[in-house]
Amino acid sequence: MEHQPTMGPEDVARIGRWHESAYRSAQVDTDQTFDYLGRIFVVPPHVHPITPVSHLLGQAVLDEVTETDRVLDMGTGCGVNGVLAASRSGDVTAVDTNPHALAAAPNATGSATASTSTAATCSATSPACST
Repeated sequence: MEHQPTMGPEDVARIGRWHESAYRSAQVDTDQTFDYLGRIFVVPPHVHPITPVSHLLGQAVLDEVTETDRVLDMGTGCGVNGVLAASRSGDVTAVDTNPHALAAAPNATGSATASTSTAATCSATSPACST
């Protein structure tokens, strides 16, 4: 069976323009520091920042992840959800295609380790991410 899109090309283009506009408006030239759900996150310029709606997913991670869960944080960005998950579970993997994002994720917890790989693992006992 062939995929049948539910949106027309005009809607796809309109949503694409909106997304790119929102992304550009969130870009800055310097690091941003966020105090978020009890943790400090430093987000460099080339990494998507924490937004006003980020708390919805972040709070859900804190509410739902248990110590026996295995967590995969796809598109980790600055690492916020991976770090929050690691505060509950000892088996968290965060991945991102943006090497700037992976370098920022360990810094979210105060670790000096920066990663340019495509995956980082977060520990519950020491929620710093490392490769």
